[in-house]
Amino acid sequence: MGEDIKMSDFNEAKLVKILGLDSDGNSKKEGLATMIARCLSPYVMLKYNGVIEKESNLNDLQNGAYYYFVETGEISNSPGFDRFALLQIEVGTFGLQIAFAVVDRGVKWRTKHGGDDWQSWNAISFT
Repeated sequence: MGEDIKMSDFNEAKLVKILGLDSDGNSKKEGLATMIARCLSPYVMLKYNGVIEKESNLNDLQNGAYYYFVETGEISNSPGFDRFALLQIEVGTFGLQIAFAVVDRGVKWRTKHGGDDWQSWNAISFT
């Protein structure tokens, strides 16, 4: 068996692979980028956020959380609210947009699958 190396003797370099053990004690290696993507995928899904700019098309947004105020200017494929927060999530070939009105009450959603276009906005009613 090899000799243990002191931590102070390790070389400083860019880390690209992680070595470890699986739950059965077998040695495994995984690329650092792959491991980070796998571990953080639920969190980086919403990496884009901010204001929906004038003349934006909601069909062209990336995964993220956005907001829109009518004073910003006209946008395409709007849910019809003057002011709203929008959550967009795409996983695999499925897409979902949910718009929350921030002044008047209202929630609308729409979906898409694969190469299909976004469906029409659907209202969610609260009674």
